[in-house]
Amino acid sequence: MLLSTAVHSPSPEGSRRRWAWHVGAALLFATLAVGGQRGLVAGLGDHVFFQELPAGNDCLLHVWTLAWDQHALATDPAGVLDANIFYPYPRTLLYSDHLLGLAVLLVPLRLATANPVLIHNLVTLAAPALDALALYALALTLTGEPGAALLGALLYGFAPLRFTADRCQIQMLAAWWLPLLFLLARRAIAHDRVRDGLLAGIVLALQGLTGIYLTAFVLPFLLLAHLFWLRRFPLGAHRHGWAALALAEVAAIALLVPIGLAYRGVQESLGVSRSVALNALLALRPGSLPEYLPVASLGALVLAGLVAPRRHVPEPFGSERGLFVAVTAAALLLALGPAIPLPAGLGALRGPYALLLAIPGYDALRVPARMVHVGLLGAAVLAAGGFAALARRLPPRTRGAVAAVVAACVLLESWRPPGATIPVAPPRETDRVYTWLAQQRHDLPLVELPIDYFVSSSIYQYRTTAHWQRTLNGNMGILPPLYPFMVHQLARFPDADVVATLRALGITLAVVHLRALPPGARERVTALQHDPATPLGVPFASDDTIVLTLGEAPLPVGPDFRGRKLDRARWQARASHGAALAARAIDASQRTSWRNWGDLEAALHAWYDPVPFLDRWQQFLASQPSRFELDLGAPARMTAVVLRLGGSDPMVAPSLRPESSLDGATWTPLPGDLIPLPDVRALVEQAADARFALVLGTAVPAQFLRLSVDGFDCRLGDLQVYAE
Repeated sequence: MLLSTAVHSPSPEGSRRRWAWHVGAALLFATLAVGGQRGLVAGLGDHVFFQELPAGNDCLLHVWTLAWDQHALATDPAGVLDANIFYPYPRTLLYSDHLLGLAVLLVPLRLATANPVLIHNLVTLAAPALDALALYALALTLTGEPGAALLGALLYGFAPLRFTADRCQIQMLAAWWLPLLFLLARRAIAHDRVRDGLLAGIVLALQGLTGIYLTAFVLPFLLLAHLFWLRRFPLGAHRHGWAALALAEVAAIALLVPIGLAYRGVQESLGVSRSVALNALLALRPGSLPEYLPVASLGALVLAGLVAPRRHVPEPFGSERGLFVAVTAAALLLALGPAIPLPAGLGALRGPYALLLAIPGYDALRVPARMVHVGLLGAAVLAAGGFAALARRLPPRTRGAVAAVVAACVLLESWRPPGATIPVAPPRETDRVYTWLAQQRHDLPLVELPIDYFVSSSIYQYRTTAHWQRTLNGNMGILPPLYPFMVHQLARFPDADVVATLRALGITLAVVHLRALPPGARERVTALQHDPATPLGVPFASDDTIVLTLGEAPLPVGPDFRGRKLDRARWQARASHGAALAARAIDASQRTSWRNWGDLEAALHAWYDPVPFLDRWQQFLASQPSRFELDLGAPARMTAVVLRLGGSDPMVAPSLRPESSLDGATWTPLPGDLIPLPDVRALVEQAADARFALVLGTAVPAQFLRLSVDGFDCRLGDLQVYAE
């Protein structure tokens, strides 16, 4: 029996064979999904994939996100965006993908288990199979050949990226909406069906509520598809389908726009803007494409789909081949980011990704390489069409065997060793303090110590699923300005000024994990239990952990600037990087700034750069630190320096190194730390401005001031100097 006959036969026997084929394909996908993630299977409820990142673990982030969504939707739906992390910032759920669409779909799992790790891992395990099944449905509709559809599905659902780059990125792994969106939208128009048009709108909404990147990256291609279909299926003959589809898509967009505006509002309030240089760093490298896709098998089948004569190509694939060629080519080109590297190190050309950056919202996305997912969608459909064209030229009895051989080649090329996992114990089993916290009233904002920039907070954030208290800790795609400052300050806990800063932020509890502290710090904290003079209470203590109540503290008082503000008339500025922009730091304008990444960005705005961007980046790193130097024009006895760092990487403020000099040759570090102005609360309430001061206890004679920072994107918008 021909594979195509098994699909298309109208007889009862043919129908049974058709469904048997579909069920067999689904079972194959499920088996491959489990086999490809076999390292996770044994620890579904208490392990997550290991991730080689300095910035924590994104699997834990998404475990927490799904758990928070379901908790908040059940207890306080109106406050779902005000997540319990990065206190006292509002709308912290929007610091990364909110995953609300997935959380709603997973409610049945939540009703069956309260284990958030298990819920996350079941979705991770199922996602490649669901991705493949969705592409199978689309490819089968376009080619009519189940063997071809199966191959396209294997290429899409089990590409190497699903088990490497995506395994801790559930919002990218859940890529089943994209094929369904094209399938239902096309079916609504082609068959003039209202139901499919409405379903397409629902799928668009669910995609938008699942992940930012895939939604933003597929929308231009969905528009392209509409224009293509408008020629094939005129409005007059397909008005019901077009009307239903348009209405449903408008409704979906109306649902998504407020959330998109909320994301934009959060980024503006924090002063976050993604540098085009960051886009270039996180773009696709052509040489790394085999790490994401099975290039040989996918390329061969795509080529077959491109060169096959029209008479050998099944319909409707033949009529719509051009659409998927455009999707594949354009998406892969956009994935290369704002600078397309030329071969043999001949430099780089400005890429069309710059056009996307001109669209509001796209400048907030960091990773152009994720456009590969859209390119994979188009390529998988082309590959399915390519095999369908080849199958038509094969003897009927050999088609199944050939399909099996090609499928084996695809899977062999896509195979990756099982991913390593790390244990994730239920929080209440790791420390009794989490049971205690769950029993307290829910208005006790806390901080967990010791604290670092990423790793510990990734764990602490997950552990809040046991109690949902508000916490200063957090680990998301956006790092708010307050957090690095507090990490730096909390190294001195429990100094009185640090405790006062915590109280000014509304933090009432410090949960200190004693075994994780260095010996000296552990002894200081433990001694507080027996110090009758301390204002800190101890409501909970164990061998592992102590909880301190921080008591009342006066509101912080802004620094007292001694002396006068120096006139800028004779000032001269220069910089080691972004030298042409140095004067912008002292021009008294609120709209300009010096940027140490300025030269990198200027190179990316040129149509041609003779230096490949990665080479330029390596040169930048090798020449660090970035230095900004100011000549005051005459010696002065400095008492304070005020900087406006709004828009800088939040890591700049705690790592900036101010120095002074009388001759511009010999430099002396200035004592003290940068402190926020007018006080620490400004990093929450006026985060986009982010002003800091260095107040000197003793006046320092100097004519030159130098600021040094290592690599981070520094934007110095204004600089003031006080002197006696």
